[in-house]
Amino acid sequence: MSKKNLSRSFIPLLFVIIASLCGCATVDYATPYSANSSPSPSEAFIYGRFKFTEKYSVLRLALGLTNLRSNEEVNIRFDEGSGICIVPVKPGEYQITHRVVALLGASTPQESNKRPFKPPILPSPFKVESGKAFYIGDYYGWTRFGQFQVIRTTFNGEIEKSEKNFKQTTLDFKSEFPKFNNIPTVDLLDSNQASK
Repeated sequence: MSKKNLSRSFIPLLFVIIASLCGCATVDYATPYSANSSPSPSEAFIYGRFKFTEKYSVLRLALGLTNLRSNEEVNIRFDEGSGICIVPVKPGEYQITHRVVALLGASTPQESNKRPFKPPILPSPFKVESGKAFYIGDYYGWTRFGQFQVIRTTFNGEIEKSEKNFKQTTLDFKSEFPKFNNIPTVDLLDSNQASK
């Protein structure tokens, strides 16, 4: 490996180390349930598949929802595994509003990139109720570093595809999270369900 290539691969690592040591993160991610977690009947749940098609190791990608009453953001991180994720949320009305690309341990706004995002499969606000799991779709995305400059490194990511696969994703979800088997699921991509 040449010195130039070695220094290029070292820059992002150094950036992440410095970012991790400085202050609090500017991006708060929703804490996903683990396979052993038991659902709380007072919470609503949002689930789907959030999977990488390409990932640079020190970058994170998230789909962002906003609670329309409180303006609270829920950022659901993408995963390299199966991509199935379930997060608890407060009951209420939400809309998918943005996507976030951030350095691992981001502590300044320059280390995260938040942009508006409205998926074609779920463009309208939706309601969630306690005691139910709401499917919001399958999303596929990528992250990568761009050009290395003396003072700044550019990075980017995108949600490149969203699709409806309620039946298969729900089967995978129930298999990976067996304690949710008795929780009713709702397909928000079914226009009859989303408007209720």
